[in-house]
Amino acid sequence: MIRAGTMRHRLIIQRPIETSDGTGAGGTTTWSDVVTMMAERWSVKGSERVEAARNKQNSIVRWHCRHTSAIEPQMRIKWIDRGVTHYQEIIAINQLGNKGNELEILAEEKT
Repeated sequence: MIRAGTMRHRLIIQRPIETSDGTGAGGTTTWSDVVTMMAERWSVKGSERVEAARNKQNSIVRWHCRHTSAIEPQMRIKWIDRGVTHYQEIIAINQLGNKGNELEILAEEKT
């Protein structure tokens, strides 16, 4: 059971929208807000790698929140922490609890 006091982070779930750029096949992807929710955050792991002569860090985060059927794996999470906006790709969505009223969302932030 999630205690309301532990859900301190506001997440904005966004859906990709493909739009034509008028130059033929392909186009651009824009993101539209679907739902705003509160969640609890746990870091899972971090890994550093050297890419193009610079360090990059990919971190996987586990979010614990109340159930909503509006979230799909092709969506992303927009999270603002202390004035810095983070975008995270959703890796997996798992139902928790016997009643199915909680979700665990695994997301990866690539910086």
